[in-house]
Amino acid sequence: MGQSRKRLKPKITILLFCWVVWRPQLIQTVSEWAEKRRVMSKFDSPDAGLPWNHDKVPYGVFIMDLFSSYFLRKLVLKWATQTGKTNIMLNCIGYTMDERPGPCMIVYPTEKTVERASRTRLMPMINACQTLREKKTRQWTVDEKHYQGGVLYLASSQSGSELSSAPIEVAVGDELKDWPAYTSAGKGGDPVKYLADRQKQFPYTKKLLLVSSPAMEDAPINKHYRSCEVLIFFWVPCPYCGEIFQFEFNQIKFGKENWHGNLAEILKSDDPKYWREAKKHAYYECPLCKGVITDRQKPKMLKCGRWLDENKQEIPDDVESVGAHLSSIYSLDLKFGDIAYEFLESSRDLEKLMNFKNGWLAEDWKVKAQDLASTDVLIRKCDLPVSMVPDGAVALTCGIDVQKMGFYYTVWAWSLDMESWLIDYGFLVTWQDVGDLVFSSQYQRKSGDGVLPIWRAAIDTGGGKYEEEWSKTEEIYTWLRSNGRGVVWGVKGISRPHPSKIHHSIIDKMPGKSGVVIPGGIIIFLLDTGKLKEDFFWRLTNTDTDPQPMHFHADTGEDFVKHVLSEEKRRKKDGSWEWVQMSKDNHWLDASLYAHAAADPQWGGGIKRFARRPAKALPPKKSKDKSFLNGYKRPGWLNR
Repeated sequence: MGQSRKRLKPKITILLFCWVVWRPQLIQTVSEWAEKRRVMSKFDSPDAGLPWNHDKVPYGVFIMDLFSSYFLRKLVLKWATQTGKTNIMLNCIGYTMDERPGPCMIVYPTEKTVERASRTRLMPMINACQTLREKKTRQWTVDEKHYQGGVLYLASSQSGSELSSAPIEVAVGDELKDWPAYTSAGKGGDPVKYLADRQKQFPYTKKLLLVSSPAMEDAPINKHYRSCEVLIFFWVPCPYCGEIFQFEFNQIKFGKENWHGNLAEILKSDDPKYWREAKKHAYYECPLCKGVITDRQKPKMLKCGRWLDENKQEIPDDVESVGAHLSSIYSLDLKFGDIAYEFLESSRDLEKLMNFKNGWLAEDWKVKAQDLASTDVLIRKCDLPVSMVPDGAVALTCGIDVQKMGFYYTVWAWSLDMESWLIDYGFLVTWQDVGDLVFSSQYQRKSGDGVLPIWRAAIDTGGGKYEEEWSKTEEIYTWLRSNGRGVVWGVKGISRPHPSKIHHSIIDKMPGKSGVVIPGGIIIFLLDTGKLKEDFFWRLTNTDTDPQPMHFHADTGEDFVKHVLSEEKRRKKDGSWEWVQMSKDNHWLDASLYAHAAADPQWGGGIKRFARRPAKALPPKKSKDKSFLNGYKRPGWLNR
């Protein structure tokens, strides 16, 4: 009798194991769970109260089932914004809590994001799902949610202690582009590495899901995406030839045949009528048969689409790490015209263009200044002689960088669509020279039809001390009070990033809370030089077919190029970016940034404002004081 029981014991164990794993009520995949259990909340969709529908994100079914795979350990979604990646992430979490309970963690960029996600995304999803709602226990807080069989932690990527304590079986990282590359709380290191280290106790069941839109080329999401065994893309069939391809932005046509040949002219124009026409008539052209694909055909194409690698091959069943890429062109909420409209609207602004590439196309943004050589800069030279204004220019701006021994200056010509030409640069010795440059210079047009004066000049107000009683900044302020005349403005770079590239500060105000402006006082424009350098190098690398290209006059020399290439953008240890000066002289670069700031729309409308109110040449001002300070009595110690 005892021997028969011993024989039955392993058989019963096997049967129990099979019943647990293959019991009828068990849902095998995330997509099945979402279809049967997920109910949309008002924070997830306008279809609040309705069950989850795969038709909204047909490309998400395979991804969710891939997360359910026994062999998969790491899944990286490098997806554009508004493509349903957050809802897919929530489905994976809900499935884990319901069918595979255990210790889970979701890591968000900041503490504020943790609180918002808990209140507006996780809690509504859990409360809308009956099975999840019934599993809640009394230990239920914003950042720690205990349920039957497991616990869900919510943590911030900025907290190293939260990322390196309790063991975790399923880990999820949301929006890695906003994570710091390193965390001081964790004594320096990659937050994703700390998160993955917590999964060591679950070598055969652990899962790591990383979800984010891309950012800079070396952003954390890109590092983990490239480290995957297999990279997959969503291939869709052409409704005409049947061949499969990936949706790419270059194949979106703007609706009119003559636009293709004149695209460069369209990009240079900011007339909204082109944007509206593009939105109305845009279509997708098959890269193989050149068939015209409309928005009506897009849903069926997505429904028949498949996730394959770059060679159009299916991925192995036992793959352990997969990276998936998806752009906003696949979104059913967006039409081809919406993509075209967003591109045309963003193409003239660097920050908007960066957001379009990262958030809409899911493409990395590369810092172009790092790869520039002197030859790359000199090819921007045109046949324009020095001090000659091109016929397409409507205004001139001047930037002046102040040094103890003199003044470095650049003069730039601008068209209405922000195309720029360097027409003059050099070095001045005295304040009299500065006044002559700004107020008396008249630059001849190439056609010979008239001349242009300098419309707006920006002068750096920084500088060191001459002696204890007097500083260079005070000298510049004094000169500006007497000589600004609404043409020359003081500027100052700020060390910390600011929401605006350019904002102003009033220096001369009466004391007290009211702070009444003193008549004739000066206004200093504060510049986020980091953003201005991004703009400058973006224009420098643009071709003639791109918006806002930059050109140099025919006599531009190596001396100017050395100043322009004197700085490089690098990532610091804490993950932030900084511009590092590589050589001693960068004065003409600074002067160029000031001249570009003077034309920027954030400076009182910039060139657009000039187009509405054309500038007139100002007669030179006669100075009573013949000293180099020109306009005020210099201190007695200067006469020694």
